[in-house]
Amino acid sequence: KVIAAGDKPELAQQLAKKEEEVLLFKKDEYLRRVNAHPTDYELKVKYGTILRSCKQFDDAISQFQKSVKDPKLKIVSHTQIGHCFVDKALYELAIGQYTLAINAVSDTDSEVGKDIRYSLASANELKADAGADPEKRKADYLTAIDLFQLIMSVDIGYRDVSARVDRLRQKLAQVS
Repeated sequence: KVIAAGDKPELAQQLAKKEEEVLLFKKDEYLRRVNAHPTDYELKVKYGTILRSCKQFDDAISQFQKSVKDPKLKIVSHTQIGHCFVDKALYELAIGQYTLAINAVSDTDSEVGKDIRYSLASANELKADAGADPEKRKADYLTAIDLFQLIMSVDIGYRDVSARVDRLRQKLAQVS
């Protein structure tokens, strides 16, 4: 029988502690591997992902900036750098990275393309939410709407794009 976390808060705490220990172990192990194999860019992506999970965004970005040199890892690296910049609330930089990633995707209607476009739209929305200039906010909301609608045009059931467009239209009306 599975016990809900609310039923046993001490078990939830123990689980969270063990998960943190595993994450720290992985971080140390991948650091060792990256140092032992400095030209293995796949290891850098894995290590960067772990660093991001540990909220060490600058160190994660550094690993992804190295792995972007491998053409096979270019898309995932730019995407992960974008995620780190969003985590740091540096939305303009995130938008730049997502744009580099989407431009490298051969089929923008693929799952990877939709995922990157979704992240790009979300970054534009976050940038608009954080902005002070109403005209810039309006432009960012319109960009986000356009990007979400591109996803809707090929897959209306993708995540929550339809609801996001509706919500963005409401935000846009409030700014106008």
